[in-house]
Amino acid sequence: MTLHIRTRTFLQGVQGALVGMAEKAGRADLSLTVFSAYGDVSESALADDMWALGREQLTMAEFLERHGYYGPDEGMVWTSSWREDQTPLLGLARSMAARPAHELGSRADSAREARLDAEAQLMATMGPLRRKLARFLFAQAGQQVRNLELGKASYHIALDGCRAAARRVGADLAARGCVDDPEDVFFLTLEELAAPPAHVRELVEFRRARRLEYHSTGNGTRAIRTGDRIRVDGTAGIVTIVERFAGTADRTDL
Repeated sequence: MTLHIRTRTFLQGVQGALVGMAEKAGRADLSLTVFSAYGDVSESALADDMWALGREQLTMAEFLERHGYYGPDEGMVWTSSWREDQTPLLGLARSMAARPAHELGSRADSAREARLDAEAQLMATMGPLRRKLARFLFAQAGQQVRNLELGKASYHIALDGCRAAARRVGADLAARGCVDDPEDVFFLTLEELAAPPAHVRELVEFRRARRLEYHSTGNGTRAIRTGDRIRVDGTAGIVTIVERFAGTADRTDL
């Protein structure tokens, strides 16, 4: 996880440098395009393999060997990964398979060509030294995006290993009569798993009820959608009220 955080931090620095370079060249419009459409990332491979699974060009066993650690809310250890439950995966695969084959490749190719064209346009505004720096940043952006995706995948693989181990421990505790349900394992600490206390059932019941209580409070943050009016009062004493329509970059009512 430490390496993943370092990669993300470095990537943000690279992105900031590219944005600054584009703005200094008077081509701020290129800053997003030059930082997109990098190939060979794990999520692209996942999409391609899901399409192949839906088209029966890839077996379920092959797909799970590559991507079985993903699943609904895979960042939560108590959920079920595709390795354990393929039901959610089948619907996604059918949906992906409905897309024509040429559409998958053409979108990626078009985005990549747009990025390369944006890089060329940006470098056309620079002298030799800045072009050298730009090439370095372009290369680092692609490399660090791939490293970031690799770090995310490694994190999810580790979580799925933890998930599998926890469920095995849960099955053992249930077989020994320590808990009523193997899933109760997710409400216990490592120390409690190693030596279940006498009141383990009461602990699980209390913690499950508390989790449901917390869950019932909701997110607490309303999602902002395109077209929503956002109001900010007292902006540092400069503007009394700022209102902006979400999804628009230049429409501001003062």
